[in-house]
Amino acid sequence: MISLIDFTHSFPLIEALSSQAKMSRGSPSDNLKGVLDGKYSMAMVSLVSYLENKDDLELVKGANIHTKAQTLSTLLVSRGKDLTNRMDVAVTAHTKTTELYMDLVLSRMGISPKKIYSKATEASELLEEAEYALVIGDEALRYFHGDGKIILDIGYEVSHFFKLEPLYAVTVARKDSLDMDEVRILEKAVELSQIFIMESIKKGSNERGISRDLLEYYYTLISYGYSMKQDRTMDFVRYMLEPIKH
Repeated sequence: MISLIDFTHSFPLIEALSSQAKMSRGSPSDNLKGVLDGKYSMAMVSLVSYLENKDDLELVKGANIHTKAQTLSTLLVSRGKDLTNRMDVAVTAHTKTTELYMDLVLSRMGISPKKIYSKATEASELLEEAEYALVIGDEALRYFHGDGKIILDIGYEVSHFFKLEPLYAVTVARKDSLDMDEVRILEKAVELSQIFIMESIKKGSNERGISRDLLEYYYTLISYGYSMKQDRTMDFVRYMLEPIKH
């Protein structure tokens, strides 16, 4: 069974895959645990989680989550202040990759934030814990549509500073359990996903409370296909996770 990430960024892919095969969906951390335990034959996990577990996992280039630049669903927000050299940032769950990107972007700006790790996911709760917050996924989209203070779109800044397409999640399998038939099914789902955009906009609005107009634009930014540009981003992230070498 394949498990995808239960965020709106995956809705078109989820709809396409569920029309062809039995599947599941969960958080990136749940998917990681499921594929390592053998519950799932393949699962979509955060890029950083894959690289941290690459001895046990095999990359499946059938589907991923990336954008060319602007992302909308990876936001550094604040109670009202602008960027400063002294920043306390509340970091939400499921953010390993975006957290790394934030650190790299802020470092390039000469900022070393103090991070406060939180189990909260809603921007309002995170901003009770710190002046700034890293918000991702559906909550970031809801925040984007509101009137709260947005400091940075982390995905855009990764593209701006490092000339890379930000890659957030990849599909993996345990090295002893790759099923090529399922890989082909997933590749087909990537091809069919565009058919389900309008259905996903309606679903995202009704189930997650996100503006339809915003989702329509958001789905022009999100891509699932794999290319050499994703390899380039992965090589960069792999290098940055090996601090002993730089």
